[in-house]
Amino acid sequence: MTGIQAAGHFIVDLPTANRCQFHDCQKVCPNVSACKRNFIDDRELRALGDLGSYVSKTIDIQAQDIFAGKRPVDNLERWGFEPKENWGILATENGRKVIPSEQGRYHDYYEAFADAVKTGGEPPVTAAIGARTLVVLDAARQSALEGRSITVEGN
Repeated sequence: MTGIQAAGHFIVDLPTANRCQFHDCQKVCPNVSACKRNFIDDRELRALGDLGSYVSKTIDIQAQDIFAGKRPVDNLERWGFEPKENWGILATENGRKVIPSEQGRYHDYYEAFADAVKTGGEPPVTAAIGARTLVVLDAARQSALEGRSITVEGN
């Protein structure tokens, strides 16, 4: 794997509420993970637990629609729905079940942001949450480049 490919190829593992670990995609992740590969419109979301698992291999349909020039205001009722072939699978001891994806709601974020600007209220994402997200993303990038797990402590 080259450094360029590794920069966007990672799994985020959330074994507890207060700790994140990052692994190279070639390692097994026991809990919640997401993997994104450069130059491929593909995303995998995985939750593994004692009673079953959920896996969804999908793209971010909202981002793809925005890149194609579409906007939520054009047709909000049909906005943000993954095609059926991208729906997730819930697997338990009782078998496998296809789970329809919920509607994506990018527009809720922007409406809340506009409201915060108008009223001076709390934004939907604070600067502290944004900074914490950057710490997590930097750890994922470092993990992919160095080929080792990185642990991020704290909330």
